[in-house]
Amino acid sequence: MKQFIIHTLKYAAMLMALIGIAFLFVRWRINKPANFKIPEEKKYLVMGHSHAANAFNDAHFKAMYNASEAMEGYMYTYGKLARITGANPQIEAVFLEVTNNQFNRYAESRMWGEYMENLYPKHMATMDAGANILLLKKCPDKVIGSMPVALRSNLEFVFTGKNYVKEKWSEDVIPTETHFVEMYPPLKGNASNTGILSDDYGMCTESIWYLAKIAFYCKNNHIPLYFVRSPLLAFLQRSKEDGRFLEIVNREFPEIPFLDFAAFAAEKKEYCDEAHLNGHGSIRFTAMFERLLKNGLLQEKEKQAMIDKEIEKEDKSLH
Repeated sequence: MKQFIIHTLKYAAMLMALIGIAFLFVRWRINKPANFKIPEEKKYLVMGHSHAANAFNDAHFKAMYNASEAMEGYMYTYGKLARITGANPQIEAVFLEVTNNQFNRYAESRMWGEYMENLYPKHMATMDAGANILLLKKCPDKVIGSMPVALRSNLEFVFTGKNYVKEKWSEDVIPTETHFVEMYPPLKGNASNTGILSDDYGMCTESIWYLAKIAFYCKNNHIPLYFVRSPLLAFLQRSKEDGRFLEIVNREFPEIPFLDFAAFAAEKKEYCDEAHLNGHGSIRFTAMFERLLKNGLLQEKEKQAMIDKEIEKEDKSLH
């Protein structure tokens, strides 16, 4: 029995050593600038989760590259942003989606919760050491379960892949359908007589901390960073949580311009649901965004006033 235990421990140690070697080999081979190149004409980089993925249509704005991905938390975005900007010196500005569902407890699902097994294989090679340690603390079973898939997927790229951005981080396609699906009926039921939604969530400090890491990275590397919020239907803008979100943004990140497009005048047929534009809405929104940049938004002192004025013009054009 003693010999059996010794042999078992020995084989387990050998297996762990092999996994560790494979992990380090994958990270070494993948984290080379050539694997993260984007077209030279792309000087504006959009990052974030599904809101930004649906709103910013880079097929209709040639100078923009949208690297946003559904379900992506800031912990994963941090390594991704560092690799893309490090390999592409032509990038003049980064636009990062910042929303209250990245600040509240729902953000945990984007880090170590229900979406972890989808995200980890695509980001294992680019995550910082702190992120890997955090995942091992929060969900060791999921890390162990995801490791074989992550290693296999990344080893395949090492031997057959050419561009990590295109092959691992470019899966989202903006839906074109106009059929509207309600995502938040329970929240509507919580609305008070004033139309203000109740606050049922605490804050996810780990998510906000990684947002701060992104901000520090951009500052230290002299990369202009702008927070953006994509269009939302009006009732989501009236939540108490929205007020807390804006308070945190203004308090913790006062130096970073916040470009708020939540009130963009989109019709219901231009949304997939309350928080995601469809293909039709994204084309019109992207055209407005491009127009604002060409008219000097990033050089404008009162950026939000310029945005609000353009949104008002869009609203009038619909009526």
